[in-house]
Amino acid sequence: MVYGLTGQAFAGSTSTANGNTYGNAFKLTLGANINAQAFVPINRVSGYADVPGYLAAGNAYGNWRQAGTGFLGFRFNNGGGDQFGWVRVTTNGAPGNTFTVVDYAWAGVGETIFAGQVPEPGSLGLLALGGAGLIAWRRRRAAAATE
Repeated sequence: MVYGLTGQAFAGSTSTANGNTYGNAFKLTLGANINAQAFVPINRVSGYADVPGYLAAGNAYGNWRQAGTGFLGFRFNNGGGDQFGWVRVTTNGAPGNTFTVVDYAWAGVGETIFAGQVPEPGSLGLLALGGAGLIAWRRRRAAAATE
């Protein structure tokens, strides 16, 4: 569990066994819309307390039993609104079900993100900087023309 967040969840579904509810993380493919997934709140799932547990469990409901690379979608809220992201994970499959985090990214509040997409940081700021540069260039050009 990550502290300081008002909510956290992973893209997946739940299953019930022996009176416990278990979270099963979806193994998403490249380009999947993270925002459009069903999410399982981490604090509402009993039996496991962390996402690595869901990946390594290898139960009959698990989507990560086959070796390979997939994307784990996540949602979190740090008080400013929901944000979505992904983690690219490589697994060696059953029976060990070990995994390696390859890379990850998340989008700003209210932004859509697709699995494998890296949001451009500050693209709006760069656009504004470019606009300010054009205004300065026009003013210098106009001042030079009047001299």
